[in-house]
Amino acid sequence: MQPMGYDLQITRADCGVNGASLPIEPEEWLEVVHADPELELVASMGPYFARWSGESMLVEPWLDWSQGSVFTKNPDQALVSKMIRLATTLSARVVGEGGEAYSITPDGGVVLEESRVDPAIAGAPRGGLHEAMVEAEFDVGQRVADSWGNAGTVVALDPEADWGLGHITVRYDDGRELTHTCVAPGLEPLPNS
Repeated sequence: MQPMGYDLQITRADCGVNGASLPIEPEEWLEVVHADPELELVASMGPYFARWSGESMLVEPWLDWSQGSVFTKNPDQALVSKMIRLATTLSARVVGEGGEAYSITPDGGVVLEESRVDPAIAGAPRGGLHEAMVEAEFDVGQRVADSWGNAGTVVALDPEADWGLGHITVRYDDGRELTHTCVAPGLEPLPNS
């Protein structure tokens, strides 16, 4: 199994994919990291990898620079909000792997910018295309495996959490309980045993 996940990036590209005409330079990213007390470089993970110490449901929220953009995988709503604030500092925007752009509402919520949403997502039910995909694929009590082959059972599912990013909580066979985003959670259903 290959690791899967929902990629989100801070970019200056209009389309939100590689090849930005005004890339974020690595020195710019390092300047932002050094100026932000919530970000800490983790040299063992690479020269631009930063761990975020803010309030998050993730075990270790992180951001990394590559090819002119700053990215992460499977962020929760708190990390998306942080990315939007960082994007403002970098004169950039936050874009998902489908080209969907994220912004913060006046009350602090995270929403997709409808004018920039991929046509496949624009016609999806409230909560986003991902909500419909997850509801059809996973159920509470279902056995699943993550990208590393760890097996567990879905114990909670809330596709509307975090403004459509959603939550899938899995209790792994080793006793750990982790919450993944519904947006490409990196989980696969296991055959009935």
